[in-house]
Amino acid sequence: YIVWDERQREILTKFLRKDVNIIISRPIPNFDSTLDDVDLRLDDNSLILFDVQPYRLSRHIHLGYPNEYYEMKNVKKFYDDILDILKNKKLKIFYKRKRDTKNIDKKYLRYLKELEEEKKIIKLPSNQNLFRLLNNNLNIKTISMPFTGPAYISKYFGKSTFFYDPSGQIDINSYDKNIKIIYKKEEIAKYVFW
Repeated sequence: YIVWDERQREILTKFLRKDVNIIISRPIPNFDSTLDDVDLRLDDNSLILFDVQPYRLSRHIHLGYPNEYYEMKNVKKFYDDILDILKNKKLKIFYKRKRDTKNIDKKYLRYLKELEEEKKIIKLPSNQNLFRLLNNNLNIKTISMPFTGPAYISKYFGKSTFFYDPSGQIDINSYDKNIKIIYKKEEIAKYVFW
């Protein structure tokens, strides 16, 4: 097995029943991205938001999953809190979806479209290569929902990053201690500008 870091090795060993060779490498690049160009809109005043796309309730029912943490209510609060606390800051706020898929909650897609039309956020293409986006000399900052991969990739490339849990439900001790997790809206600006 090849994993990104010690955290992933620890998680994997909990589920394996025998000794296996686990190699810790680094974040593993995704070469499936169809857009590999550098986005010239990014600069030192850029903040990129990474959420977890909420699926339609019918998808949860079809798969037998409970309606979970990454539901529209929490994703919307993630954006609302960040945009509210940073509204008077001179930042270019981007967001990047993981992928385009038909099973996404339509309310989520409409909400993001509204934020774009109100010029509150700028869309980055979902097929943009994340490694190309972050592997540069720019002072880009990122905020991610717990515990999405872009935060680990941001940290790997030396970007200022943290997780924001708008619900306050996530226990940091249950998963990762290497990337700061923020629970209070009021703390967001402090960590964006540390």
